[in-house]
Order: sequence, then structure tokens, then C-alpha cells
Amino acid sequence: MNAMAMRLCSVCCVLFLLAFTACNNDNNEPGEEALQRKKLVGTWTVGETGSVKRDDVTLSGWDTFELTMGEQTYQTSNASAAVWPAQGTWKLVTGDVSKVERDDDVILTVNVSGETLQISFQYGDDAANGRAASIAGSYVFNLIKN
Repeated sequence: MNAMAMRLCSVCCVLFLLAFTACNNDNNEPGEEALQRKKLVGTWTVGETGSVKRDDVTLSGWDTFELTMGEQTYQTSNASAAVWPAQGTWKLVTGDVSKVERDDDVILTVNVSGETLQISFQYGDDAANGRAASIAGSYVFNLIKN
């Protein structure tokens, strides 16, 4: 009976250890913010199929616009510096991964779907260089990932 009790105790201990090993609380999957950052990182262009609109009117002169987003930085080329600075930093708005805040306090609404990125934002009347009336408005950038 003593040997039987030892075997039963050993089996219980093994089962106990297996149960706790299976109940691991460490989740190695990336969170929603990490996934969104991963989607945003890359080089995005208007190209042939993208567009840039202000107040629902397609703007000319943006067909060579390029946005390169790093983990928390960005660089642009062929952009109006008042609307898109040449470089800066960005962060996801806490609690809403569809919102990005640039370091110039402009809040962008972003939607990444496969290889396309839509960015929309309101650019205010406090624009640089006294050109507020000519550049203020509601912008929508439809970009393609390179």
C-alpha cells in the first residue's frame, strides 16, 4: 500500500505541475498598439491610384508625395511643409489605435487596409506663413505602400 500511495502522490504532483504549466498568463502575442504600429511603418506614396483631397476636392501637385513612417518618426518628400512637415515624430493616441498625433499637435485618423493607408485630418486656420485661407481644410490622403 505504501508503494501505491507513492505512485498516486507522484501522479498527482505531475498532473499538478502540468496544470500550472498550461495556465501560463504570459501572452506572447503583440498588443493592438504594436500591431497598428507595425502596419503603419513603411513608405507610402500617392502613386497612380492614390489621391490627396482637401474639402472633398482632389488636389493637383501631390502625385509624387511620399511618407515614410518609422516606429515613432516620419519623413515626407514632395509635400507642402505647412500641411506635412518634412520630418517629425508621431505616437498613437492612447486608447484609440485609429488616431495618430504628430509632434505639431495635428491628430490624424488612420485606416490601414492591406497595402493601402487612408489618413484624414483637419488642418486649422493657424497655418504657418500667413497662408491659412489657402491651406486650411479637411484633408484625406489615400496612399499605397511601396
